[in-house]
Amino acid sequence: KNASVSTVVNSNVPIIAERSMYWTGAASPWGEGHNSFGVVEAGTRWGLAEGRDGGPLGFHSYILLANPQSTAANVTVTYYREGGPAVVRTYTVQPTSRFNIDTRDVEELRGDKFGAMIHVTNDVPIIVERSMYWDVGGLQFAAGTNATGIRLPDLPVVVDSPAEIRIVGFTGANSFTPNPAPIAAGRTIRW
Repeated sequence: KNASVSTVVNSNVPIIAERSMYWTGAASPWGEGHNSFGVVEAGTRWGLAEGRDGGPLGFHSYILLANPQSTAANVTVTYYREGGPAVVRTYTVQPTSRFNIDTRDVEELRGDKFGAMIHVTNDVPIIVERSMYWDVGGLQFAAGTNATGIRLPDLPVVVDSPAEIRIVGFTGANSFTPNPAPIAAGRTIRW
């Protein structure tokens, strides 16, 4: 009760995993709930299409970051706002833990709709969810929804292909081609 947790489930046979959450409200004992499916693979880049803050229904969004690894994850979140320019924040998610971002703590998002791109900058794979709640009839958090993030492809590793320079003579400026050689500083040269 009153604790943020995440769970790693391992099995030697195929299984289906999901997370359901319920909270008190107008109906008894549970007024509302939401559900999301389990994630089969952690990643370093995630996308979330929807988040919202404020408005007539008092929307309240959270981004949930789970780090199942034994190393802290350095995370950059870029919030793409409907009503203005993108906002960037950085966070650290400790090893084998979960970190909840209350998007109300990002002042520029107040009263706005947004999506988010989550990028781990030190290559520690994490798992991402978004929970969103709103008020109805004066009842706080009367409704809610949850969605796992969309795992995006990891950024490609850029491999510097060596520049090819052919030797065509023994001395002078005409002894190699192309001449001049279009080589940037620090690039590999293959003769």
